[in-house]
Amino acid sequence: MLDDVDPTLAADRMVHTTYNLALGITVDRKAYAYTNAFHDNYHIVEYAYCNTGNTDEDADIELPNQTLHDVMLFSIHRWRGNEQAAWATSSPQVWGRYSMFDVVGDGHATYPVDFTAQYGWMGSNLIFRAEMGYSNIGGALFSDRSPYVAAGDTVGRLAGPTMVGQSIIHADNGPDDRSYDPARQPSILAWMDNDSVTSLPVASEPTQQDYYEDTILGMRGQLKYPGCVTCEGRIYPHFADLMQPSGAFWIPPDDPTLLDQFAGGFSPTTGFGPYELAPNACVNVVVSEGAAGLSVDAATKIGRAFKRAGGDRESSLIAYDADGDGAIDTQPFDYDNVFVGTEIQTKNQWVMSARDSLFQTFYRARDLYNASNAMAAYPIVEPPRPPTRFSLRTEADRIALDWTPAEAGPAVDHWELFRTRDRVDNLYISGCLDEPAIPCGYERVAMLPADAVSYVDSLVTAGVDYYYYLEAVGDAQPADPTAIHGTPGGTALRSARYMTQTYTPATPGIMAEPEPEPTTFTLEGNYPNPFNGSTSIQYVLPEAADVTLVVYDILGREVRLLLQAREEAGRHIHRFTADGLASGVYLYVLRTGTHVGVGKMLLVH
Repeated sequence: MLDDVDPTLAADRMVHTTYNLALGITVDRKAYAYTNAFHDNYHIVEYAYCNTGNTDEDADIELPNQTLHDVMLFSIHRWRGNEQAAWATSSPQVWGRYSMFDVVGDGHATYPVDFTAQYGWMGSNLIFRAEMGYSNIGGALFSDRSPYVAAGDTVGRLAGPTMVGQSIIHADNGPDDRSYDPARQPSILAWMDNDSVTSLPVASEPTQQDYYEDTILGMRGQLKYPGCVTCEGRIYPHFADLMQPSGAFWIPPDDPTLLDQFAGGFSPTTGFGPYELAPNACVNVVVSEGAAGLSVDAATKIGRAFKRAGGDRESSLIAYDADGDGAIDTQPFDYDNVFVGTEIQTKNQWVMSARDSLFQTFYRARDLYNASNAMAAYPIVEPPRPPTRFSLRTEADRIALDWTPAEAGPAVDHWELFRTRDRVDNLYISGCLDEPAIPCGYERVAMLPADAVSYVDSLVTAGVDYYYYLEAVGDAQPADPTAIHGTPGGTALRSARYMTQTYTPATPGIMAEPEPEPTTFTLEGNYPNPFNGSTSIQYVLPEAADVTLVVYDILGREVRLLLQAREEAGRHIHRFTADGLASGVYLYVLRTGTHVGVGKMLLVH
C-alpha cells in the first residue's frame, strides 16, 4: 500500500526502512523499483550505516559518544530459485546441494565483466538425476507432480531457467573517503554453511561466533576444504568450483561424495569493512539485486525439445532463434565469454546462458544509478501509466471489460489486451507449440485505440475460466542500447503488465453471486488516490441514514460540502471534482447519525 507520494522521487516505487542494530548502528535502507520493461527485473538498494548509539526501536540513545572499531557489515543471501522448478525436480528447499552460486570480480580470476557480483542458479540435484536419468538444471517439467504446476503443464517447459544475484554499485572506502575501490570493497565475498559448523568440535548448537569464524570469515576453511587459496576474505575456490571443479557448470557432477560433503544448506555472504565509525559517522553501500533468464517462449520451446530428445537428451543440441532474426547463430557455446549470441546449445548450456541476461541486468542497473546522479533525478524514459481501474464483468456468452485511463503520464498510442484460459499460467493457448513463429505466453486478443475505455470479448466459451491483462502502449522511443535515454531498437514502452493482471477467473455463463446486504458502516476510501482532477469516494451504509460528506484541507478548514442528504442502505459512490483547489493533502469526513469515518487523499496537478 502506498503511504506517500513524492513527485520528485527518482523511481516509480521506493520501500524505505530504518532499523537499529545492537551495536548502536542505525541502518537506513531505500529500495527503488521501476516499471520500465528494460529495468523492472531489479532493485537499486541504498544502505546508510550510521553510528547513532541507538540500539532499539525508540528514539533514546543507549550508547552515546561511542567510537566503533573494525566494524564489518554482513549480509547473507538465501537465493532459492524458482518455486515451480523446485517442487517439480527436488523439494521446496533448493539451496545447498540443490543450488549453485558463483562470484565475478573478486580478484581471483579474469572475468569478462568489470563489476563485482555474486549470483546463483538452481543447480544439479544428484539424487534427482540418479532417479530420473537426466539433469534437473533449469527445472524441465515432465510431470505435474508439483503443487505449484498446473495440471497438464508437462511439455518439458523449463520452469527455472533463471539466475538471481547481487552486484555492487558503490561502497565507501570509509566514513571520510566516499570513493569506491572494487579491490577493497566488499572485503568479504564468501559462502557459509547454514545448517552446521562441521569443523567445530561442539556437541550443541553452534553459536553466532562459531558461524562467524567458521563459515562467514572461513578462518577454519583449511580444515574443511584443503587447498583453499584463501579462506579469509574473498574465498576461493568458489562454491560452484567445489561442486564442479572443471568449471563446466552445465555438466552435472558425478562425484557421489558431494552428496555428503554438501548435504546441508549453503548461502553466499558479503561483508563490507572494516570501518572506524566515530559518533554519528556513516558509510554508504549501494547494490543492485536482480533476476534474469530465458524468456517464456524460449523456456517452453527449448524444454519441449529437450523432453522429446529421449535418451539422447543430455547431449542433444537444441536450436532456438533467440534474437528473432530468422537465422540460427552456430557459434559454439563458450561460458568464458558473455553476449556471444550462440543459438544452438544443449538444454543445460541454454540455462547457463541466463548469466548473459543477469549480467546485462547488472550493467543496466549501474548505468541507471549513474544517470540518476545517485538517485537525485528520475533517470530513464517513463512508460505509459497503467489504468487506475480495470474491471471485468461476466455475462451469459461474453466478458465485458472496462477501465479508467491514468489522468497523467506519457501519451498512450494504443491499448493491447491479452488473455489466456483454464489457468492463470496457461502459456500454450496461442498455438505456439505447433507454430514456431508464434511466441508462447498470453494471447493478444485485441488492439484498441488510445481513447478506448471498454471492450467486449465475445470469443469465449461458457463455463471456461479466462484471465486477462491490459497494457497501455506508448510511442516509439529513440534507439539506445543502454535503455536509459530510449530503448534497445527504439521499441515502444508499455505500462506494467502486473498492474492489471487478473488472478480471479472470469467465467462466462456463471454469474456473480448477488452482493450480500451490508451489515457494517464502512468508508472504503477514494479511488484513484492520488488523483488529478477528480476521484470517487466509496462507502457502505448498513441502514438508511442522514449523511453528510465534507472535505477539509490539512489545517482542518472546510473547503467543500459534497453531500447532505438522506441515503438508503447499501454501497454508495460520490464523485469529488477538485476544481480550484491547490495540490496537497485533503481530508474527507463522512458522518451519519451514529458513525464517523475519515479518509485522506492527495491532489496532484
